[in-house]
Amino acid sequence: MKKTIIFMFALVLLTGVGTCIYFVGNISATLPPIKEYEYRGDVNQLITKMKLFASTRPHLIFSIGEILGNKTSGYAYDITIKMKDKSHDLLYELKFEDTDGIRPTTKLLLIGAHDLTNNTGGYGLKAIGMKLLLDNFDSDFLIQLKNIDIVILTSASY
Repeated sequence: MKKTIIFMFALVLLTGVGTCIYFVGNISATLPPIKEYEYRGDVNQLITKMKLFASTRPHLIFSIGEILGNKTSGYAYDITIKMKDKSHDLLYELKFEDTDGIRPTTKLLLIGAHDLTNNTGGYGLKAIGMKLLLDNFDSDFLIQLKNIDIVILTSASY
Protein backbone atom coordinates (compact mmCIF):
# COMPACT_ATOMS: atom_id res chain seq x y z
CA MET A 1 0.00 0.00 0.00
CA LYS A 2 2.82 2.37 0.94
CA LYS A 3 4.67 1.65 -2.35
CA THR A 4 1.48 2.33 -4.34
CA ILE A 5 1.03 5.73 -2.68
CA ILE A 6 4.67 6.65 -3.34
CA PHE A 7 4.35 5.49 -6.96
CA MET A 8 1.16 7.53 -7.48
CA PHE A 9 2.76 10.61 -5.91
CA ALA A 10 5.83 10.26 -8.15
CA LEU A 11 3.62 9.81 -11.21
CA VAL A 12 1.57 12.92 -10.40
CA LEU A 13 4.76 14.92 -9.73
CA LEU A 14 6.40 13.82 -13.00
CA THR A 15 3.23 14.61 -14.95
CA GLY A 16 3.08 18.08 -13.42
CA VAL A 17 6.76 18.79 -14.11
CA GLY A 18 6.47 17.45 -17.66
CA THR A 19 3.43 19.61 -18.36
CA CYS A 20 5.23 22.71 -17.08
CA ILE A 21 8.28 22.00 -19.22
CA TYR A 22 6.03 21.40 -22.24
CA PHE A 23 4.24 24.76 -21.93
CA VAL A 24 7.13 26.87 -20.64
CA GLY A 25 9.41 25.50 -23.34
CA ASN A 26 6.78 26.45 -25.93
CA ILE A 27 7.21 23.04 -27.54
CA SER A 28 3.81 22.99 -29.23
CA ALA A 29 3.42 26.71 -29.89
CA THR A 30 4.53 26.88 -33.50
CA LEU A 31 5.37 24.71 -36.42
CA PRO A 32 8.32 25.70 -38.58
CA PRO A 33 7.10 27.45 -41.74
CA ILE A 34 7.27 25.72 -45.09
CA LYS A 35 7.70 29.04 -46.88
CA GLU A 36 7.82 32.67 -45.82
CA TYR A 37 6.54 35.73 -47.66
CA GLU A 38 6.45 39.44 -46.89
CA TYR A 39 3.81 42.16 -47.12
CA ARG A 40 4.80 45.80 -46.84
CA GLY A 41 2.18 47.07 -44.45
CA ASP A 42 0.68 46.08 -41.12
CA VAL A 43 -1.29 42.92 -40.50
CA ASN A 44 -4.65 44.73 -40.31
CA GLN A 45 -4.13 46.23 -43.78
CA LEU A 46 -3.22 42.80 -45.13
CA ILE A 47 -6.28 41.15 -43.60
CA THR A 48 -8.55 43.84 -45.03
CA LYS A 49 -7.04 43.42 -48.52
CA MET A 50 -7.20 39.62 -48.29
CA LYS A 51 -10.88 39.71 -47.34
CA LEU A 52 -11.60 41.97 -50.31
CA PHE A 53 -9.54 39.73 -52.61
CA ALA A 54 -11.35 36.58 -51.42
CA SER A 55 -14.78 38.21 -51.75
CA THR A 56 -14.26 38.57 -55.52
CA ARG A 57 -13.27 34.92 -55.98
CA PRO A 58 -16.03 32.38 -55.38
CA HIS A 59 -13.58 29.44 -55.35
CA LEU A 60 -11.71 30.89 -52.35
CA ILE A 61 -12.63 31.08 -48.65
CA PHE A 62 -10.46 33.24 -46.38
CA SER A 63 -10.96 32.85 -42.64
CA ILE A 64 -9.23 34.20 -39.56
CA GLY A 65 -8.69 31.81 -36.70
CA GLU A 66 -7.09 32.38 -33.35
CA ILE A 67 -5.26 35.60 -32.54
CA LEU A 68 -2.01 34.83 -30.72
CA GLY A 69 0.29 37.01 -28.66
CA ASN A 70 -0.19 40.28 -26.82
CA LYS A 71 0.51 44.00 -27.13
CA THR A 72 4.06 43.65 -25.78
CA SER A 73 5.19 40.65 -27.82
CA GLY A 74 3.11 41.48 -30.88
CA TYR A 75 0.18 39.72 -32.42
CA ALA A 76 -0.03 36.86 -34.88
CA TYR A 77 -3.12 35.66 -36.70
CA ASP A 78 -3.89 32.09 -37.74
CA ILE A 79 -5.30 32.21 -41.26
CA THR A 80 -6.98 29.47 -43.28
CA ILE A 81 -7.44 29.63 -47.02
CA LYS A 82 -9.65 27.05 -48.72
CA MET A 83 -9.56 26.83 -52.51
CA LYS A 84 -11.36 24.72 -55.04
CA ASP A 85 -8.90 23.86 -57.81
CA LYS A 86 -10.42 21.91 -60.71
CA SER A 87 -11.65 18.83 -58.85
CA HIS A 88 -9.53 19.26 -55.72
CA ASP A 89 -10.34 20.88 -52.40
CA LEU A 90 -7.19 22.56 -51.08
CA LEU A 91 -6.48 23.98 -47.65
CA TYR A 92 -3.59 26.28 -46.75
CA GLU A 93 -2.71 27.25 -43.19
CA LEU A 94 -0.83 30.48 -42.65
CA LYS A 95 0.26 32.71 -39.84
CA PHE A 96 0.45 36.49 -40.27
CA GLU A 97 2.94 38.25 -37.96
CA ASP A 98 3.71 41.95 -37.61
CA THR A 99 7.44 42.65 -37.60
CA ASP A 100 9.25 45.46 -35.86
CA GLY A 101 10.95 48.07 -37.96
CA ILE A 102 10.78 51.56 -39.36
CA ARG A 103 8.17 50.58 -41.96
CA PRO A 104 5.33 48.28 -41.00
CA THR A 105 5.88 44.82 -42.47
CA THR A 106 3.93 41.60 -42.09
CA LYS A 107 5.36 38.10 -42.42
CA LEU A 108 3.17 35.52 -44.11
CA LEU A 109 4.28 32.11 -42.89
CA LEU A 110 2.91 29.11 -44.78
CA ILE A 111 2.58 26.46 -42.08
CA GLY A 112 0.54 23.75 -43.79
CA ALA A 113 -0.74 22.78 -47.23
CA HIS A 114 -3.31 20.02 -47.79
CA ASP A 115 -5.11 18.44 -50.71
CA LEU A 116 -8.27 17.34 -48.92
CA THR A 117 -9.53 15.39 -51.92
CA ASN A 118 -6.46 13.13 -52.18
CA ASN A 119 -5.49 13.32 -48.50
CA THR A 120 -1.96 14.54 -49.31
CA GLY A 121 0.22 17.37 -48.06
CA GLY A 122 0.90 18.29 -44.47
CA TYR A 123 3.26 20.45 -42.46
CA GLY A 124 6.67 19.93 -44.06
CA LEU A 125 8.40 20.08 -47.43
CA LYS A 126 8.79 16.29 -47.49
CA ALA A 127 5.06 15.59 -47.22
CA ILE A 128 3.54 13.63 -50.09
CA GLY A 129 2.22 15.99 -52.77
CA MET A 130 3.76 19.10 -51.19
CA LYS A 131 5.58 20.31 -54.32
CA LEU A 132 2.34 20.35 -56.31
CA LEU A 133 0.51 22.11 -53.48
CA LEU A 134 3.23 24.78 -53.20
CA ASP A 135 3.29 25.32 -56.96
CA ASN A 136 -0.49 25.72 -56.92
CA PHE A 137 -0.34 28.14 -53.97
CA ASP A 138 2.26 30.27 -55.74
CA SER A 139 0.65 30.27 -59.18
CA ASP A 140 -3.06 30.30 -58.34
CA PHE A 141 -2.96 32.49 -55.27
CA LEU A 142 0.22 34.45 -54.54
CA ILE A 143 0.93 35.53 -58.12
CA GLN A 144 -2.59 37.00 -58.27
CA LEU A 145 -1.91 38.87 -55.03
CA LYS A 146 1.39 40.14 -56.38
CA ASN A 147 -0.30 41.32 -59.57
CA ILE A 148 -2.60 43.55 -57.54
CA ASP A 149 0.25 44.66 -55.23
CA ILE A 150 -0.91 42.93 -52.07
CA VAL A 151 2.06 40.66 -51.44
CA ILE A 152 5.70 41.24 -52.19
CA LEU A 153 7.07 37.82 -53.02
CA THR A 154 10.21 37.58 -51.00
CA SER A 155 10.18 33.96 -49.99
CA ALA A 156 12.45 31.50 -48.31
CA SER A 157 11.87 27.76 -48.19
CA TYR A 158 12.81 25.78 -45.12
